[in-house]
Amino acid sequence: MLMDERTAFEPATRITHEIEEGPSGVCSLTLTREFDGAPVLAALVGGRFESEGAGGHTWVLNDLKTLLETGRSFSR
Repeated sequence: MLMDERTAFEPATRITHEIEEGPSGVCSLTLTREFDGAPVLAALVGGRFESEGAGGHTWVLNDLKTLLETGRSFSR
């Protein structure tokens, strides 16, 4: 994450999205992020610095859930 000087020099991290269809046709989404060598970014994303805008994955996934369930974006 280049916008923060503490994380700008940490290595790139991997994000994996897995979508699985359940027996009733409802899908589940699993997001996995690997933070190898990026402890400051892991702390930011994990919400340890809430005052600095942490929680981006949670916000994005909650907005996606709202969009899929209602057809309307939560952020509108």
